[in-house]
Amino acid sequence: MNLYGKQREVSAYSRVVMLKTLKRPVQVVWVFRRTQWIALFTTDLNLSITQIIEYYGARWKSNPGSKNSSRT
Repeated sequence: MNLYGKQREVSAYSRVVMLKTLKRPVQVVWVFRRTQWIALFTTDLNLSITQIIEYYGARWKSNPGSKNSSRT
């Protein structure tokens, strides 16, 4: 997949779960990044795993402060 401007191989899997705080289903995509798993969330259940990862990657690439803010 195209991530951060390069073709990369990514280990990921997803699951649709019910998020009680939103009272609706969300798709959670777990991505292995360097040494840890990170979780990406979306309420758009029609997006593919690849689309979700690429959308988040584009967001992180365009937001220089997001690297630190994503580790809360």
